[in-house]
Amino acid sequence: MIVVLARGLDFYRAPLLERAHHEGYWTWKAGGSVGHKLGIAGASMMALMLLYSVRKRVGALRRLGPLSRWLDVHIFLGVFGPLLVVLHSTFKVQGSWR
Repeated sequence: MIVVLARGLDFYRAPLLERAHHEGYWTWKAGGSVGHKLGIAGASMMALMLLYSVRKRVGALRRLGPLSRWLDVHIFLGVFGPLLVVLHSTFKVQGSWR
């Protein structure tokens, strides 16, 4: 995660209007070679985070490890999944459809 931030830091720090002219644009934009993978990884992590709730409610899954370990993984995924999605969106999180 830190390596990804370090490599894309120059792009992410560039003003929004100048990013399209940045040398890393095709790599770090939302549909770029790295940006697209960040979105897929973040969305996957957020989906996997739901397995904690399944593990809590399905008795047959009790032998898959202690619930405390599942909670640790759930928290990790809940923190870093959305962070990857925000990196994918290049910090454009205004919430507007326009």
